[in-house]
Amino acid sequence: MPTSRKTDDSNKNAIIFEIQRVFFLPHKHIFDEELIEGWKKSDRIDHCNIYFITVAKKYRFDLKRTSTNILGELKTYVRIGENPAQRVITHVHRCNSTLYHALHDKSFFGEVGFDFKVDRAASNEKELTINVKTHPSLEPVPLVLLVENVLQAADCQLGIDGAPRIVYIGQSFRVFERLRSHSRINQTSASLRDDEELHINLVRFKIGYVGDYMGEGWKFFLHEKPRGSAVAKEKVSLLERTLIAFFRPELNDQHVETKLHKDSLVSGIVDRYDIDSISVGVGVHGPLGKFWSPRQSVTDEVATYSFVNPSSGFRSGIDIPALGHLAEKPLGTKKTEGNSPKKART
Repeated sequence: MPTSRKTDDSNKNAIIFEIQRVFFLPHKHIFDEELIEGWKKSDRIDHCNIYFITVAKKYRFDLKRTSTNILGELKTYVRIGENPAQRVITHVHRCNSTLYHALHDKSFFGEVGFDFKVDRAASNEKELTINVKTHPSLEPVPLVLLVENVLQAADCQLGIDGAPRIVYIGQSFRVFERLRSHSRINQTSASLRDDEELHINLVRFKIGYVGDYMGEGWKFFLHEKPRGSAVAKEKVSLLERTLIAFFRPELNDQHVETKLHKDSLVSGIVDRYDIDSISVGVGVHGPLGKFWSPRQSVTDEVATYSFVNPSSGFRSGIDIPALGHLAEKPLGTKKTEGNSPKKART
């Protein structure tokens, strides 16, 4: 049985989980061995142990009204579900970070010598193939852009009807193997409407800590442990339980109705490390990161759960009432005797 947490002013600690990056993975690519092996060998998805299964309106290019010019400006129309097509203007290099950095590194960025042409024979409603000529004497290189890449680059406002709806939240340290055999993916696919599609999102979170920097909470939450270690798994499990309690996804059948302070795993951790509150920041810049659920606890993208006053459940914003000595100051500072405030580390 977990011991009771201390409530004296010397043990006031708050944890903030915030989305750092989201990797969008089309469902069909889960079975692309070459792509997956490339991701595994890179550090691209390190610490992406949380995944969201989401449903969103279908995004489709209007190929007849898609064009590029010699400087790489891309003009197209995108249809979201059954809504009227939306005009989108961006640049090809903004849709692909590898190309963007390559152009800058070679000092070729923006030169007329480049050529960008849509390969209409190789393109479809979901993917544009653009032949990029990096030098007049070189052969063009095909660059494939997903409709999601273009929407993200143009920062289009999709509205709640076009934003991804979370239907399931899970965790794994072998995420691709887990997703390939996930029953919830098949269940979600079977229930999709004609204008909907399934998205898989690999999510990396960062952790912020406010409190006693030399205490056990500091050591547990911010000290890096090897991926797959008991400590790492415990942190990921705490994050997963918090997210499930916040979003209450329709296909999660565990931990949805259990109050966070009554969850045995959660209460064991917060009691052990004197944690008074957990905040979550789930908003991501760009149209594809406006995650939501019709049953989520509050509509804001930032919310706090207080273990000192758990009857209130999640409350909007960074709300740390238990940290009276910190709440008077902007989040991220700590009062110390005789010294200037210190910034909270992340």
